[in-house]
Amino acid sequence: MLDDFIGSGSNVMMKRDAFAAVDGFDESLSNAQDTDMWLRLATLYDFIVVPKVQILYRISARSMSSNILGLEKSNLLVKELF
Repeated sequence: MLDDFIGSGSNVMMKRDAFAAVDGFDESLSNAQDTDMWLRLATLYDFIVVPKVQILYRISARSMSSNILGLEKSNLLVKELF
């Protein structure tokens, strides 16, 4: 629960109706918008894993992904919601 189990939203495919069913991203969560949405989607839909590399992921020093304290704070907020 303290890490994004999808890894990168760049490799996710879903129907527009599924995105709308969970009202998209919660923009009040600074670093865990995607994790929150994946959890809400998981309560309604099954996920299927594609077991091969789909994308390459780059982290820069100023990216949200490199802000460990921000990620932890936001993920803890998401955990409280579930």
